[in-house]
Amino acid sequence: MVIDVYKVKVPHQLDNWVLEKAVDNLTANYKEKILSLRKKEDQIRSLFGSLLIKKLQNELRIVSDIEINYYGKPYFKDNNAFFFNISHSKDYVTCAIASQPVGIDIEYIKPIDFSICEFIFSEKEKSTFSSLSKRDKLNYLLLIWTLKESYLKMMGIGLNLELHRLSVTIRNGNISLFLNGFKEAAYFYYIKIENSYYLSICVNKSFQKVNIHEICNNDLITSILPNISNLP
Repeated sequence: MVIDVYKVKVPHQLDNWVLEKAVDNLTANYKEKILSLRKKEDQIRSLFGSLLIKKLQNELRIVSDIEINYYGKPYFKDNNAFFFNISHSKDYVTCAIASQPVGIDIEYIKPIDFSICEFIFSEKEKSTFSSLSKRDKLNYLLLIWTLKESYLKMMGIGLNLELHRLSVTIRNGNISLFLNGFKEAAYFYYIKIENSYYLSICVNKSFQKVNIHEICNNDLITSILPNISNLP
């Protein structure tokens, strides 16, 4: 199995008329989701996430409608050939596509109140965390967090499973995940982007390769508004 990951850097600003016109060109479900968001930056991220999915559907000739499961995970209806998942953080929107259920999570590296570890780490992870330097603690926290999030998103259950019940071990580059002490069928890949983000991917079967694709934000906008160019 090959996993394809697409990432797009979202513009910091978008003229209101461009945002409104772009949203008007989307289907009703996309439009409703974007307009339900209160902050403009969240609307912009959601717009580019929707445009990215639309572009991939066109390129891969996926005619299936997108539906949402009980826990909020989107999927291609009546399609067992393509599975996708989307995540965004700060300046990036990312999407993973594979032939098996897939989860992806990206997090911007920034100072975090370490008290949150109580809700994220297993007892074993807490022990590892306590032995690290302050800088390494932040990296360890975000790595474990994104790995666990990608697993939950692959499973399609959102945050309806407490993170501290999951335990991640990393040995010689091999990552294993345990739930209540039992090893799960979970296969991971992670990278750092621009030394400022952790991006983790999870699938339920072994994979041979991960391809990372960079998508130009201007290309996504011009795909529905051909006369627009040179986004900030």
